[in-house]
Amino acid sequence: TLSVNLGNLIYFFDLPSFLILIVPVIVLAIGAYSWETYVKTWSIPFGNSENCEQSELVEVNKCLISMGNMSVVMGIIGTFIGAILSLNYLQLGADLGPSIGIAVVTLFYGFLFKLVSYVAEQRVRNLYLN
Repeated sequence: TLSVNLGNLIYFFDLPSFLILIVPVIVLAIGAYSWETYVKTWSIPFGNSENCEQSELVEVNKCLISMGNMSVVMGIIGTFIGAILSLNYLQLGADLGPSIGIAVVTLFYGFLFKLVSYVAEQRVRNLYLN
């Protein structure tokens, strides 16, 4: 039988996996563009495009693409970190669950953040750049 148990959603929340993914993505986005562009990256897709020039909208679009791509890369790196932890715990005979969880959930977060970035990028492109 197929049943939905909302209590199982807790398995999708893992703070170390989230931090492995989101901190480098934000730092690299700010480093590659600017703090101002990063702030606009999250305000423009939700309807706050007043006083923005075409060049700023193009930069926001590029920043969203970069953040989405970097989130997938960081998800893969997080998966490697989880695999390394799993192999170390296997040698020690410890529980493998948490390290495998980091490996899988970090990749899940990477693709989830890529999806959010892609939707925001398409919104900017369709509403403001065309």
